[in-house]
Amino acid sequence: MMKKKGFLLAALLVIMAISVAADAQYYYKIGLTYNRGNISYTLLSVIPSPKTLETPGANYIAELIGPDGKAIKVSIFGISTELLYDIVDPETGEIIGGGLRQLNESEATLYLPYYENAQRINIYDLNLTKKLTIPVAELAKAGVIPVEIEKVLPEAVPREEAPPATPVQQVVNGVLIGLGIIMVLTMLVLLLRRRKRKA
Repeated sequence: MMKKKGFLLAALLVIMAISVAADAQYYYKIGLTYNRGNISYTLLSVIPSPKTLETPGANYIAELIGPDGKAIKVSIFGISTELLYDIVDPETGEIIGGGLRQLNESEATLYLPYYENAQRINIYDLNLTKKLTIPVAELAKAGVIPVEIEKVLPEAVPREEAPPATPVQQVVNGVLIGLGIIMVLTMLVLLLRRRKRKA
């Protein structure tokens, strides 16, 4: 009886894991670098996540542009350009001053919802001055979602990777694996019942 419960528990855990993987949403993950008012990107990938991913802050605007040139999604996000600091008295440990310091360089990771038909991402400051355009159309060819595929920058060396599975393939593969495990567990339960009857 305990073995049967163990098998059923394992089957439920596998099915739950497969359903969580199937419910994952996809996001653009973009590594941004701020340098004296200029913004560039060092990483561009699409990643799955079962939870909502956001970039905190509110000093920049990201705009996802579709094939018709219109905005699909607009998001506000932050890049640290200022640093609050305290001056501490080394003898007493008390704060005796402080202030706000402008940062010349900073880094941030921007997360945006993935759209298959997106062509580019525009980044603006709060004055609506365009700071950066990131082409993303290559990440949507034939509906294939690359997972953790790094954007090859001019100084980087291209690397070959196996073609990633589409979301439909991932779900089908997960369901097939789950059905296979359930069939194996069912056969084991039937074998155990037969042994008990013989004994």
